[in-house]
Amino acid sequence: MKKPDNDPIHDPSDSDRRRFLKTAGATATGAGLMSYLPSAHSRHYNDYTPAFDYPFTLGVASGEAKGRSLVLWTRLAPDPLNGGGMPDEDVVVKWVVARDPDMQKVVRKGYAVASPEQGHSLHVKVRGLKANRWYYYQFIVGDFTSRTGRTRTLPKRKSDIDKLSFAFVSCQEYQFGYYTAYKHLANEELDFVIHLGDYLYEVGFSNPYLPSVRTHVDEECVTLEQYRNRYAAYQLDENLQAARAAFPFFHLWDDHEIDNDWATDTPEDWDDQTREDFLIRRQHGMRAYYENLPLDPALAPDEEEDKDEVDDDNEMRIYRKIEIGNLARINLLDCRQYRSDQPCTTGGAKGSEAPKANPPCPEMCPERFDKSLTMLGERQEKWLRKNLKRSKAKWNIIASTVWLSQFIYDKRDPQTGALITDADGNAVKLINTDSWDGYPTERQRLLDFIDKKDISNVVVVSGDWHVNGAMNILQDFNDISSKILGAEFSCTSISSIGPWAPIMQADMHKDGNQHVHYVNGDNLRAGKDVHGYVICHLNHQQLQTEFRIVDSVRNWEDGEIGTDATFVVSEGVAGTFQV
Repeated sequence: MKKPDNDPIHDPSDSDRRRFLKTAGATATGAGLMSYLPSAHSRHYNDYTPAFDYPFTLGVASGEAKGRSLVLWTRLAPDPLNGGGMPDEDVVVKWVVARDPDMQKVVRKGYAVASPEQGHSLHVKVRGLKANRWYYYQFIVGDFTSRTGRTRTLPKRKSDIDKLSFAFVSCQEYQFGYYTAYKHLANEELDFVIHLGDYLYEVGFSNPYLPSVRTHVDEECVTLEQYRNRYAAYQLDENLQAARAAFPFFHLWDDHEIDNDWATDTPEDWDDQTREDFLIRRQHGMRAYYENLPLDPALAPDEEEDKDEVDDDNEMRIYRKIEIGNLARINLLDCRQYRSDQPCTTGGAKGSEAPKANPPCPEMCPERFDKSLTMLGERQEKWLRKNLKRSKAKWNIIASTVWLSQFIYDKRDPQTGALITDADGNAVKLINTDSWDGYPTERQRLLDFIDKKDISNVVVVSGDWHVNGAMNILQDFNDISSKILGAEFSCTSISSIGPWAPIMQADMHKDGNQHVHYVNGDNLRAGKDVHGYVICHLNHQQLQTEFRIVDSVRNWEDGEIGTDATFVVSEGVAGTFQV
């Protein structure tokens, strides 16, 4: 019987799911299926004998799911840590989409060209699928067949949807931990995953005083080949491959995909790289970002552009929205490409010889209240307002790669942890200007708009700070009695360390932070660094958030999963509470 369009987002049958999880990692061989229609690509494919080893070392992934379409991804890389190891030629690859994990009920198939200009990556936009369905997919070249991936389409835009479950993740520094969380994420009952950035870290070898468990294979990424190799190192991880093969992902970048704390055309260390050098580096980082993630082919960089010449018009528009019928609209924000440089840096003005200093900075630094400062840029800010105003969905979700809510913390001696005071004996207060705290005027414009237009059921999901957090969004963060406009939930890291977390937990109930309900729970008091992901379960009555954490990321075999805290937002009631 045909499944009605107003069903909730549904899981595949238990038998299909079990069969997929059991066989997803297995590699099949064989000549593959014949094409429905003859084409130049199919003739080329049938005549082609690969002169390389198994090319699907980096796994498969899917993303950009919509009601009738989605994107399938892989990258051919028989020698992944050395540029990929592919010949300098186009390679035709077959792709297959089926309704079952055994790939017998084929619904779509075709051919795509993996070119050396795009690192032999493939971004296949499959159209004409049925809405709100699970599918399975493979890639085939010669006698080589990829692992089987699982993906799904979203419901039709205006359909009635009863429930939804998604996870959001961020910050997976390869050197500081194994991807234990992804092993467990792959087995969750989810519809999709949102990655809030810092998918890779561009930095070189880890500090010998920090607790690394594995090392980057190269120094800091600057060239296209370095970025490509760094993605390969991360994506060889089998737990990451399992999660990418289990659900469609929606990706946003933060800073480390290119350079720590970069802002528009400004690098972290303007004393070491010119604007022109950084823009070329940014182009390399953006190109590698596209090549290695399941993004829409419309975002593909121009293959004819000179990779070592500055392109002032170079832009990759990654802000977009996800529509889940009448249940949710999720606005995915780009908090890097259009922002003003972080204010209140202590190392000197932009263009000077003094290096830019990383946040945090003094709370009362007057520069951050400059009305011209922007996190989103004018065009994206207008786009977000329009989406919020026109939304007919029950839940209005904003995915921000950095914290939206205010957080003020005390300056402490890094060695002893003792409070540092000013001349009057008052504690020195700090804020993180890389988050929305560096752009309070634009944040207030957004909050005032939500208040004035009576936008209901606003929930922000964020990452970046390597701590779990749950908080109310206030119309005035410095007045605990002011109107509650929504709730924010922040996920900790997959593996990146968070040495500032104990300070944040100690300061969470102080003036200016009383809207914060939760920072890592009891784990800090037990001496644990917290890693994991957050799951959101939605229906028309409530949004429930589960903070899922692993025991350890220090050993490959360790790390059981558990729920550290659960928070709820009730429909029509702004704010959140713990259950």
